[in-house]
Amino acid sequence: MLHEYAIEPVALTRFETCRYILEKMDISKGRYIAKFPTDWFNSVRQACDNDPNCLPINRQKIMTLLNKISKCVLSSHYRTYDTDLEWLQNAENGHLEFPFHAIIARENPRNHPVVLPINDIYEEGNKLLKVETGIPIYRTKKDILETVRPFLELASQIVFVDPNFSPSSRQYQITTKAFLNTIRDSGNVPKRVEYHVCGDKKNSDDFKAFKEECLKHFSGILPKGVKFRIYRWCHRFMGDRLHPRYVLTEFGGLRIDYGLDEAKDVKHGKTGQTTDVQLLADSLYLERWKQFSNPENDFVQTDSDFVEIT
Repeated sequence: MLHEYAIEPVALTRFETCRYILEKMDISKGRYIAKFPTDWFNSVRQACDNDPNCLPINRQKIMTLLNKISKCVLSSHYRTYDTDLEWLQNAENGHLEFPFHAIIARENPRNHPVVLPINDIYEEGNKLLKVETGIPIYRTKKDILETVRPFLELASQIVFVDPNFSPSSRQYQITTKAFLNTIRDSGNVPKRVEYHVCGDKKNSDDFKAFKEECLKHFSGILPKGVKFRIYRWCHRFMGDRLHPRYVLTEFGGLRIDYGLDEAKDVKHGKTGQTTDVQLLADSLYLERWKQFSNPENDFVQTDSDFVEIT
């Protein structure tokens, strides 16, 4: 659902072309730009400066567009970049290390199958630009993990929301461990990893048992220094309910309708149960990100503390 595009800096020195390409790059649209090379922003600025046909007023407009899409210029993989080679050759070599969904460039001199020349980006139905922002997936660890994986590998802040989460549930243990293992194995060291779940203010005496179960199943997975916190909430009188299930990050998120757990009837990695998954539109994402940045504004914490796992 979330796909990585490499964009040649010199392909963005014409304002109209730049605008057309960058309008398609957004987390809510299922596309993000690879930070390739690592100083990609500076490479675009330098390309504009070196192009005599890029007038100052258009350069300024291009810089404004770059600032607007900066949150979706991301990097989860280190790809080798040889400064003695041209950008396109580096991108084609980088694709062999970790595949891009597509490489957008001025030209495609070697007829590479994932290189999309800028003259072809206006073609309707171009398969290299086609992505899905909402799909049904099977409720297996494999399918759920593959859907959320880019968020886990890219984000410095990761927030899971599922009211029905229980550390005693094997289905939640399976997926939660998979999430944490993926964060660790990717080399990501996020500064915030949280899970927000439902609790019962009338029955908060079970916090000790809840904490013990969380520590038992999820300790020692994340990298040293990364803390995994789990909060339990109940709704305020006449207030919002903790119902939808989300994976939220500082740059975007998605909703998994049925839940973040694997189906109970999974056998040999298969099940007939599906769930709808949808990338969040910008307005909805911003609302939910704000809500779970300060959840105490909408919910009441069930316990006097939260679970912290290292």
